[in-house]
Amino acid sequence: MFRSKKWTAIGIFLLAFSVRCTQLGLMDRGDRVAAIVLSDGTLLSYDEGVNVAKSLVVTGEYADPFFNHQTGPTAHLPPSFPAATALLFYVFGTGYDGAIARDVVNMAGYSLLFALLPAASAWFGMARIVGIVAGFAAASYPFFRLSELNTARDEWLAAILLLLLTVYAWRIAGRDELTNRSALLYGAGWGALMYAQPVTVPILAVHLAIVLFTRQRATGRRLAYAALVSAAFVTVIAPWVVRNRLVMGGWIFMRDNAGLELAVSNGDGAKASFEGNMHGTWFCTVHPNCNPAAVEQIRQSGELEFNRIAMQNALSWIRENPSHFAQLTFRRVVYFWCDFPSHGSLFFIRAVTSLLGLAGLWMMWRRGLALQAILFGVIWIVYPLTFYVVQYMDRYVVPMAPEILLPAAFAICALAAPKTKLVEAGGVGLEPGIEPV
Repeated sequence: MFRSKKWTAIGIFLLAFSVRCTQLGLMDRGDRVAAIVLSDGTLLSYDEGVNVAKSLVVTGEYADPFFNHQTGPTAHLPPSFPAATALLFYVFGTGYDGAIARDVVNMAGYSLLFALLPAASAWFGMARIVGIVAGFAAASYPFFRLSELNTARDEWLAAILLLLLTVYAWRIAGRDELTNRSALLYGAGWGALMYAQPVTVPILAVHLAIVLFTRQRATGRRLAYAALVSAAFVTVIAPWVVRNRLVMGGWIFMRDNAGLELAVSNGDGAKASFEGNMHGTWFCTVHPNCNPAAVEQIRQSGELEFNRIAMQNALSWIRENPSHFAQLTFRRVVYFWCDFPSHGSLFFIRAVTSLLGLAGLWMMWRRGLALQAILFGVIWIVYPLTFYVVQYMDRYVVPMAPEILLPAAFAICALAAPKTKLVEAGGVGLEPGIEPV
């Protein structure tokens, strides 16, 4: 049994990796690295994470995130991706070879994520066939397009961490006793996730409340447990928060780019997606990647002040243009769950997957996986909220991909074989006290 489980995971990994390597190989040389390769072999990239990684290698400073501009120290993005990419650049150089190495790691990360889905389905008390269907489907077809090849950061890592933390929350919630050890591990795990995807932090608050109130527990123990989780969380993120206070001159929760992202996403010429903004003229009226005036403003006032002003401008525009903002928001909601209508088959596949996922959550609830469905449902509701108000990019969906794919596969299995046992009673599966129907 163990051997078959291992080979299933290996098969999913190899399929995913080979499909993506083939796609990357079919692209033009320059497109493979999603950057401009200069005559001396170095890269010019519009990806702020890549630029910070180059700065780390060349100058030793976490700085200069914008395209071919020196704007000084930054907190534009969390540190995990630039740090990992800088390590690759240190080994392979800051040119084409280093960029290809980054692509390989990215594709391997996605392949690992999909290979984990069969095990994840078992961890949540589902039959392994659910995770196998989800894993092979995701491996066979890049749901998130170029993000799975060469234009993402470490969203796959955030997806793995969020998946593991959701498993842990479910297991803690089902226990009679809330242990100090589990509180410290849970809080530290969430702190680690902040270094990759800090926008997930609202999920922590809701999941922790579920953990605390699923069972009857003493109020004092609930408070103590929440305090320990919070202490571990703060301890893990403290080094980066303190760094930002000392270097950037203000208190920042992991990154400071909210003002810029809101401003570039909401304005008279703004489109609902990054692609739309890049193909038009709006992006370069706001973003320092291609706006010299914005670059100079950052140099003069600093990144924190630049983002504060951008936030004010964006909020003023939203207040003055509620109808336009509502239209942009509606499009971003559609894009998040379905991708672009112009993408044809991908739009259809993503839309059907989302609908199947929603149906799967309901089926999970009905078949005895109520707590699992609730934890997944919280992610469905809470995580996308930020991305409904900023320009859509397909990589933004990736951190919650397992919580979409697993319920969708559950629904497929339930519809295709109604009598198939999809809930594993008595194992790591069911929350205590709930029986499958």
